[in-house]
Amino acid sequence: MLVSELLLALAGNPLLSGLELPRVELFLALARYLKPTIAYAQASYTPDPPATLPVNVQNFLVLSVGVSDEAIKHLWHAFRLDVWQHAAASTRDDEMRQAAHLIPLFLKYGLGLQLCKCTP
Repeated sequence: MLVSELLLALAGNPLLSGLELPRVELFLALARYLKPTIAYAQASYTPDPPATLPVNVQNFLVLSVGVSDEAIKHLWHAFRLDVWQHAAASTRDDEMRQAAHLIPLFLKYGLGLQLCKCTP
């Protein structure tokens, strides 16, 4: 995503234009990582991103990003096509490297929302 596209998406929405960039970046990183979970909740023949997020994903993003429920809805509306078109990591190792900084959030909030599980 180009910076100009990011700024355009944020500037067009008064609720989002006041968000700090690190929160937007965190939202994008989490949403991209959660794409398979989001896709699992919709019909298999639907290639487009859903209009709304599954409740557990929505709640996880609210807690993790630290913004309101309404802000997450607006972020999803603004960036869902980017999330859907974002290329997945080419290998599992690449995926783990990219997501390593997200692990504490999944441990803190994801377990209770059925987004991850700990196995011995």
